[in-house]
Amino acid sequence: MSKRKNLTKQQRQQVYNKYNGHCAYCGCELEYKDMQVDHLIPLNDWNNSHTDEELWSMDNLMPSCRLCNHYKRSYTLEHFREAIEKIPFKLNRDSYIYRVGVKYGIVNPNENRITFFFEKDTTGQKIKHYRHQAGFTQEQLGELSGINAICIARYETNKTEPTLPQLNKLAKALNIDTAQLVEIYSVNKDKNNSNKSIFLKENIENIVNEKVTVAELMIKQRKNIGLTGKQLSEITGINHGLIRQYETGRSIPKEYNCFKIASALNIDTQYFLLICAYDSYVIQKE
Repeated sequence: MSKRKNLTKQQRQQVYNKYNGHCAYCGCELEYKDMQVDHLIPLNDWNNSHTDEELWSMDNLMPSCRLCNHYKRSYTLEHFREAIEKIPFKLNRDSYIYRVGVKYGIVNPNENRITFFFEKDTTGQKIKHYRHQAGFTQEQLGELSGINAICIARYETNKTEPTLPQLNKLAKALNIDTAQLVEIYSVNKDKNNSNKSIFLKENIENIVNEKVTVAELMIKQRKNIGLTGKQLSEITGINHGLIRQYETGRSIPKEYNCFKIASALNIDTQYFLLICAYDSYVIQKE
């Protein structure tokens, strides 16, 4: 059993950024101060099948709301899933009020298998969905996009993340907007909550018309909220030299860094991903 450790502020920020400020399990929006850090593989790894380093790796640390963290306790992911799926059975067994609610249609038990937030709407799942919708095999999509079918198979099983230029090629081959592949997280469109979505755009055509670049947007928004490049580096965990490359247009952030930067600069994630996608496409054409 691994001993508990204190995470640094930077590590906690990295965990918070993993799912764009959402609980990895139920998907509710989290305030940073309310986030609990859960271990996907629990620390009481009785089989000793994982090293201490693996248990404390960023891949194993999950942002969680207090409710999910408390209910998951030391369960494995599948035991946690099973416990949630059994809730209707337990309530039906133990609570006559619940049974009355079901009888009158006020309560509708959901017998579907539980899918956690971090398992939903991955880029790979979206590629697979739109490929099936278009009636393509992986080989056919590979021929149309110029991307090896083996790579597409790895994308669809979430073993590899496609780069933004590759997403552009796939979207073109599937005859869809790039936004439909990169629109991973739900966006709060509440007009009264503008701080959570400074820039909300519907598709990549807006970006083409506005001619906004990644570098310009990063510099402008960083200065607007009073951050230096070094402070942005500390918040996101991205090397300061790499931040400078992004802000001078010498490099485009990869998808996993897009989420970190968007969260730190309070930019709508979809919008920032689309700008990165478009910049990558322009650079590739040049």
